[in-house]
Amino acid sequence: MRRASQFNSSVELLREDTGESADGKSILSVLLLAASPGTCLIIKTEGDDEERAVNALAELVEQRFLEELSDGVF
Repeated sequence: MRRASQFNSSVELLREDTGESADGKSILSVLLLAASPGTCLIIKTEGDDEERAVNALAELVEQRFLEELSDGVF
């Protein structure tokens, strides 16, 4: 995930329902979580910019990964 890679801190996503976790900086790891809409995710960050990282990622999730801004045409 490009947004997560902007930070020095480690980023972990955790599915609340299954306890499965993923490296938030690895798109393959995130995809393997198979988190469909409505899945509750916990964002964990650790490092010198952890607060900025978790805030930016939480905002991205709240914006539904900016899907609503895209019309699907490239």
